[in-house]
Amino acid sequence: MVNVPKTKKTYCKSKECRKHTLHKVTQYKKGKDSIAAQGKRRYDRKQSGYGGQTKPVFHKKAKTTKKIVLRLQCQGCKHVSQHPIKVSVWTTLYFWVGVFWLGMYLADCWFLFMLCRGASTLRLVVTRRARELLFSRLRIRICSFCVSAMLGCFVSVWIYLLVIFIISQYLIMRLRNEN
Repeated sequence: MVNVPKTKKTYCKSKECRKHTLHKVTQYKKGKDSIAAQGKRRYDRKQSGYGGQTKPVFHKKAKTTKKIVLRLQCQGCKHVSQHPIKVSVWTTLYFWVGVFWLGMYLADCWFLFMLCRGASTLRLVVTRRARELLFSRLRIRICSFCVSAMLGCFVSVWIYLLVIFIISQYLIMRLRNEN
């Protein structure tokens, strides 16, 4: 998904405007197929009666996403133009997906760290046998890693708090010296 403003000031190519005007932005969507189109009538005629499927059915679809087409309508002359943009799903979402997975990773580290400390509630919280086996196998391997990750988080937080404390003490000292 791409965040696009609902109005955009851009060039209008119609004969009435030919200048930069405000445009209303919507996303182009495919309309309903017409049953009166010649190809549809020919296909329906060929399909009717006995004989099964008469035309090949396409199965090798390779693309997973389509290019997004913006429909720009001029506010002055109501002229409609289309502006295709690249498939930018990955570029816009990558940062937030990374942040999400980092948060999930830190939460998992905290959970596994608590489990590695010897919490006896493991079997009460996680009832599925597969998860119990997984956690029992992971407990030994990830214990040292979790401890180091959590220590890294705690150390960075303590350093941050220490810097804030030092700055606040410095500001208080300067205020006292000025008075």
